[in-house]
Amino acid sequence: MEKQPIAHASTPKTDETNVLDDPSNALTENHRTPIDDRIDGKDEPLLVLPEPEVPNGNSVPPLDMATVAREASRYIELVVQLFPTDTDALEVQARLFLLLGKLESAKDCWEKSLGINPQYGYAYTGLGMIAMRESKYDEAVGHLKKGVALLPGEQNAAHELSNAYLRNGQIDQAIRVLQDQ
Repeated sequence: MEKQPIAHASTPKTDETNVLDDPSNALTENHRTPIDDRIDGKDEPLLVLPEPEVPNGNSVPPLDMATVAREASRYIELVVQLFPTDTDALEVQARLFLLLGKLESAKDCWEKSLGINPQYGYAYTGLGMIAMRESKYDEAVGHLKKGVALLPGEQNAAHELSNAYLRNGQIDQAIRVLQDQ
């Protein structure tokens, strides 16, 4: 299978070869993962999970969330390594860190996104969510107002801003944000 150049929103389209063909981006054989085989053109799935055993056909056993989180982190890290200046890749990584409770790591990703694109509204929304979790409601309102302004119609940002206003005792502003949506 012949590799095609990758066109990406934050990367100018060129006639250069695929970034995955660049030897400086290659992982050593000691550090290969299932995604490397997929990238190299093999047709194996990225991650093979065993079929769950269903006792008496009534229920599915719980997933090993630690394993799922570890695998997701590895794959997202690889995507960020391949596209280090892509704000959307950093957003996905930040969201995973937020879900895992790694607030400082999530914050680092969103701050890096703003270094790449100061108008990236999702980063302000994310920083606002972190400030909310840290009970820093004034800071949360500041970040979330920027997120809402940069992401018109984005319901999550408006919902988070409304919650920040409520927790900060600013009920009229919370209502106004919801009415504007």
